[in-house]
Amino acid sequence: MASSTMAMLKQDMKDFDIEQGPVFLRMIAFLSGAGSLGCAVYKMVHLNKAMSHPVMYILWGYIGVFALTTMLFEAKTTWIEKIPGLNKYQDMLIKHANFMTLMGGR
Repeated sequence: MASSTMAMLKQDMKDFDIEQGPVFLRMIAFLSGAGSLGCAVYKMVHLNKAMSHPVMYILWGYIGVFALTTMLFEAKTTWIEKIPGLNKYQDMLIKHANFMTLMGGR
């Protein structure tokens, strides 16, 4: 019973479609996410600042996660399917934050 429910849930997740806009806008959004992720990593490299400004360090961590999420939804689905961890993260976001699948939600 549980395995059939799980199989149905996985099929529902695969049938769920992510709205994607024109290629140019997707590229701009993906590059913006990559830039934000790069800035977050750059700011987090200096571990001595984590001791002097822990709140800012946490903030940059959140910005990095949100930038990665932006890149995840704007990338081609075939790229995401190749990496198992990202695929699971995207499936979790689709399940719990389905507004992210709409262009207006991002």
